[in-house]
Amino acid sequence: MSIREVKLQAIRVPGGWKIGMNNFYDVDPDIDAFDTRGFNFVKDYLLGTIYFASHFHGLKIDVVWTPEEDEKGHYKMLVIKDDDWINPLEIYESRDRLDITSKIESIMWNASHES
Repeated sequence: MSIREVKLQAIRVPGGWKIGMNNFYDVDPDIDAFDTRGFNFVKDYLLGTIYFASHFHGLKIDVVWTPEEDEKGHYKMLVIKDDDWINPLEIYESRDRLDITSKIESIMWNASHES
């Protein structure tokens, strides 16, 4: 299997958001089949930022896999306001791809519906 055969994770993006990077794939990182076919999803594709979005109200969502290249790692999502990376509004961690997706969508929806 190659990365071309893997679809991106579906994320509902409301108005006001700009997607700067999307390498968030519809794959669970612990699927053993990837290692047996010469394709290691975690080591080959979970490097650095895997999903980044910004909102015109100054919010940013940054999702990484940590530690990088570690199959036992997890997703880490930072919610940043006005480029204050030292004091994130929220830090959320999970190994569950669908859990992270739900959290991204919730934050996006709430920001887009603020007055």
